[in-house]
Amino acid sequence: MIRANKVKTIIITQRFRIFFRMRKTSIIIASLFFAVIAISANRFNVSDNLSHNSDRAVSKDTIDVYGSIIKKHFVNAAGRESESFDYFLEISDTAIIKVSYFIKFSESKITKKFIDDYLKKDFVVKSPGHLLYLRVVLRNGLWDTDDPNVESRIGPYIAIIEVFGCNGK
Repeated sequence: MIRANKVKTIIITQRFRIFFRMRKTSIIIASLFFAVIAISANRFNVSDNLSHNSDRAVSKDTIDVYGSIIKKHFVNAAGRESESFDYFLEISDTAIIKVSYFIKFSESKITKKFIDDYLKKDFVVKSPGHLLYLRVVLRNGLWDTDDPNVESRIGPYIAIIEVFGCNGK
């Protein structure tokens, strides 16, 4: 009788070990599966989660372009010119097609003073066709503010990341 109980105990213990070994293996496999899913989901979730300051990271929309800086008086919705200026980067693929992008300085690594100093240089004043070679980030959103609760113009704009030079001097 003692021998039969001992054999039963051994068999139950072995079955118990096998069950938990299988369960432990399935837990490990399930954990690995969910880890792979989480990593791949995070890998393909490419968004523009950049902070709202001048040290913004370079995103996938960064391009290097040649363009001219255009300074225009700000015109409000009623059509009145104000004392402030808007700055645009004009890029042309051909002599016919020209595209202008608003320059949002709050997201750029350069300042309006830098652009104003550039526009006052002799070679730019005498022949305004000089092109700057820039690294820019193309975005679409609010122009005048970073706060979505404030009224602002909306559309495509650029943030200037780096100025490499110009084709004039």
